Amino acid sequence: MAEKTPESKASGTLVLMSEGDLSFTQLGARRHGDAVLVDLLFRSAGIGGQLYKKLEPEVTQALQRLYPGQVRIEHDYSKIVRFNPNS
Repeated sequence: MAEKTPESKASGTLVLMSEGDLSFTQLGARRHGDAVLVDLLFRSAGIGGQLYKKLEPEVTQALQRLYPGQVRIEHDYSKIVRFNPNS
């Protein structure tokens, strides 16, 4: 994955990594209040989706090992904290 942190439009971005262009997977971390949100997302079921399916369990397990009891995985899109790139 390539480092894209300077290109992030989300305020409080700590790191942003990206793989691919039109079909992509992104892994980012951003501050939100007193928490750090880790975003793992993909666009397209092709290469982007394949990398996401590989990374999701790896990222989840690594975070749970590092921060036991402090990690919550949210798959309900309506509950995900969105950012406004214009603010």
